[in-house]
Amino acid sequence: MAEFFIFFRNRFSQKTSLLQNDWELESFSPHIKTLTSPFLLVGDTKEQLRNWKKNPSHSFEENFYRCDSFQKTLKKLERLRLDALVPIPQKKLRSLTLGGGPALRLSALLSPYLKIPIRDHLQEKRKNSPSQAKQRSFHRYLNPKEFTWTGESLVGRKILLIDDFWTSGQTLRSAARTLHLEGSDEIHGYVLGFKPFQRQEELPQKSS
Repeated sequence: MAEFFIFFRNRFSQKTSLLQNDWELESFSPHIKTLTSPFLLVGDTKEQLRNWKKNPSHSFEENFYRCDSFQKTLKKLERLRLDALVPIPQKKLRSLTLGGGPALRLSALLSPYLKIPIRDHLQEKRKNSPSQAKQRSFHRYLNPKEFTWTGESLVGRKILLIDDFWTSGQTLRSAARTLHLEGSDEIHGYVLGFKPFQRQEELPQKSS
């Protein structure tokens, strides 16, 4: 079953042509308390956000701040009283190609507003794992990334785990599991774009 129940109230931003999210989530993930995202990863918005991922620019990022949904997510995060932002790591070659990685870049956008430090100490265990971008959601669910933590103790820390997009959710769930094992007892998730489940067969199923 899906680990998040989603209630959508979608609005189209006339200022930026991005499909905004006004939605609520009730988390059924054991390690992610809440998940927040300002945009729906569908249609033209999906293409615009993926273009930003490949060719990041300050001018396009200004559009984020012009969207009500982005501003609302910032205020919601501010109320959580977080201790650190932890971006999902990017492979070194992809990181060079994408200008440091989209999750780290997104963290850099959030950090000054929230006044919360970035802790970029999450590392992927398998160096030669297949690219997530080239896998379908079902295969991502079956073959999640695995991570290790190389930073300071997270005992008692409230963490915001950041990724660019939520497609299957397996990357964020796996990373949250690692942070939980390192002592963090409250982990929240943030993604720029969320892909809604459109067909029943796309929903992750619990093994019997």
